[in-house]
Amino acid sequence: MEALFGLSTNYMTTHEPALIAVNFGMWLIIVFLFTRIYMRQPRPDWQNAQREPMLKKVVLILVMFGIVLVIDWIDKRWNPLALPENQVYINELMKAVPILTTLSNDLFAPTLEELLFRGIFFNLFFIKKTKCDTVMKIIVSGLAFGCAHQLKIDYNWLIYCSFGWILGSTYFWTKDIRCSIVLHMLVNLF
Repeated sequence: MEALFGLSTNYMTTHEPALIAVNFGMWLIIVFLFTRIYMRQPRPDWQNAQREPMLKKVVLILVMFGIVLVIDWIDKRWNPLALPENQVYINELMKAVPILTTLSNDLFAPTLEELLFRGIFFNLFFIKKTKCDTVMKIIVSGLAFGCAHQLKIDYNWLIYCSFGWILGSTYFWTKDIRCSIVLHMLVNLF
């Protein structure tokens, strides 16, 4: 919202409490609408299968988070490019409005993005119960996730896509949107 309205860093710093209230209301409305859309969609065959036990979900989230940590380590060690524009902007916001940025980046954005890129996307496209459709929904949702975070197709875009693929795989294997939301929150907290 801040970027959309062109709010200066100085303005945001002096008005952080008001921006938190406005953003909180806006995020709640959007998350509510996306949740309603997600819940009203017909469930594809793959999602009607038996849900995984909670312990298996927790283990899968931890394994996927470990994979994210390895990718992050590789990225920090061998990334030939500077930080992605998205991360530079988040870092600037964190200095100016740390509470607002933390709430937006670590709580609301993962919830909204997972509802959109996994919950709604997975149930609208590639809904047949075939291996090809499964692979395609994970690949395409990861590509869309990458494009939402980095428009320029480069190394940083590939890193974002890989995170999208991990989140998509988590959602598919657990059949539970909450698992990919929790994993996404962990990634953003890290």
